[in-house]
Amino acid sequence: MSRPIKFSTSSKTLKRVNLLPKKQDDLPLSFCFEYASLRKGRLCFNNPNYEPGDLIKLIEFFKTIAVVPSRELDDRFHFHTVNLANYKFGAIYDNFKRTIKRSIPDETQLPTLYYIQVFTDNKRSVAPRLVFYIAGTVAKVIYFDYHHLLFDKLYHSGEKIPDNWVEAYNDINGS
Repeated sequence: MSRPIKFSTSSKTLKRVNLLPKKQDDLPLSFCFEYASLRKGRLCFNNPNYEPGDLIKLIEFFKTIAVVPSRELDDRFHFHTVNLANYKFGAIYDNFKRTIKRSIPDETQLPTLYYIQVFTDNKRSVAPRLVFYIAGTVAKVIYFDYHHLLFDKLYHSGEKIPDNWVEAYNDINGS
């Protein structure tokens, strides 16, 4: 049992609280953007195709997920792993490896990438997803797949997505 703390200059008594560490899966994810892509490409946070209200929806998503224990992500969100190493997304995967190389120098130890639904707007046919990896309880965001391009079942607006959209990620100096 904790003893109360008595301050000599005050008559107030505070109760000492023991903070026990929670299991990791009981904690919500915190999102970090140090590796977020800003190439103005179709997987970037500065994609020129966003509408003004989309930023508000993204912030609403972060407010919602901020209180969800990580063990509940599968139940409450469209959340799963994503494999960018296949031939179709090789340039994106290579860019991901170059981007995080300074924090994970051993390429054989690359983290699993996850994909989570931010919102779906059926009227505009957009379903943005975040691509990130998890380090402890921190989700390190890499891409914002606004056009839902990383899966064969494309769910994007009526605009024609150029076949060479992946080439924007070949530049070794981009972020």
